[in-house]
Amino acid sequence: MKVLPENNSIIKALAEGDEQLFGQLYDYYSEALFRNIYKLLPDIQEAEDVLQTVFLKLWEQRHSLNTKQSVAGWLFTTSFYMTMTCLRKKVKIRIEMLAETSLEMKQEEPDGDDRYEKQTVFLREAIDLLPERKRLAFELYKIQGKSYKEVADTLGIKEETVKEYVKSAIQMLRQMAAKSDVAFYTLFVFFIA
Repeated sequence: MKVLPENNSIIKALAEGDEQLFGQLYDYYSEALFRNIYKLLPDIQEAEDVLQTVFLKLWEQRHSLNTKQSVAGWLFTTSFYMTMTCLRKKVKIRIEMLAETSLEMKQEEPDGDDRYEKQTVFLREAIDLLPERKRLAFELYKIQGKSYKEVADTLGIKEETVKEYVKSAIQMLRQMAAKSDVAFYTLFVFFIA
């Protein structure tokens, strides 16, 4: 793969409309960006759409790039925020669908508590599948509401380690939730986020 010029040269070339360099940037960064997007948005087509939108936005904003900011940093930060925006939209749609489903369930059957109970059991089982230390850190922080410091003291580890455990646990649960039904995913968003 071709080595890219230094950051200021990239910004200058983009501002001048250098399409060849833009293509090189795409070739250089697209795979890593796609992997990051796909971790949060595990749908190939949606992840591709976000990736394309990130590069389109780079091209559209090429005149306003600052030489003090890294193009790579801009790409990764923008891709993260665009992915989160896409996820928020999906969650909003799923919540609306859940609300409609819930209303239909209430009209069709008077006892909708059974479905909620199944979702709660599924969430508990997903949490139980986490590696033990991550599960403990997650439960103490997210379920029992302890601070990172309190969890660190309880487990005898550093606060930074607790933060990493909780973050990793949330990512694992998010992946499990994304593969399940809409209602569970919505429950997960309310419970975990």
